[in-house]
Amino acid sequence: MMKTLSTLLLFFISFLAVAQESDSTKVRSKRNAFGFKENFTELISKPGIRNGLTQIFDDQVILAYGLYKNDKRVGRWRFFKQKDSVEQIFNYDLKKADYNQPINSISYVIDSLKEGDRVIKPVKIGGFRMAFKAIFQESHHYGIPYNSAGYDQFYIFTINERGDLEKVEEKLSSKSYSTNLTELNIKRFLNDEFRFIPAYVNGKPVKSKIVIKAKLTVS
Repeated sequence: MMKTLSTLLLFFISFLAVAQESDSTKVRSKRNAFGFKENFTELISKPGIRNGLTQIFDDQVILAYGLYKNDKRVGRWRFFKQKDSVEQIFNYDLKKADYNQPINSISYVIDSLKEGDRVIKPVKIGGFRMAFKAIFQESHHYGIPYNSAGYDQFYIFTINERGDLEKVEEKLSSKSYSTNLTELNIKRFLNDEFRFIPAYVNGKPVKSKIVIKAKLTVS
């Protein structure tokens, strides 16, 4: 009997804790720094502090969802390349990608590699779909000659051995015209959407570059 009462009491206390937690939060919507809509749960006692489920949308298409705890991402987040197509599943507790879809337009540069080195490529946490919009907002192409074939557009992310984004550079190239490397302003990029895991060579973190190739049409 005492064991049953203890079990019921424990259940009741747990129920109160959950109820109290739900009573202390509310759901809000806002546009994030890149113009995407966020539906998120925040603490009533601390406005702006996310605590619970968050969903990120581009119009009506979901880009990502996962949990926050005291404004930090926790657990497994899913990031979508397009509707119903997962680009990445990232475990923030373990700090590793459970799934990362290969992208043909992305290459990696690591200096001083030797034959036989064991290489782990750097990882852009959260995939690249949301990152692209931020990059395009910082790209300005004035006075570029018309080219019916368009331009090859390269974005180069430099990641240090701690996984910090050091700089983002852009270059345009065609058969008849090319630009010098232009460094973009990365102040707006230093947030949840621009976190990285560094490259590793023989078990040690190293500096690396992620190169993204796109196509730019100039009319």
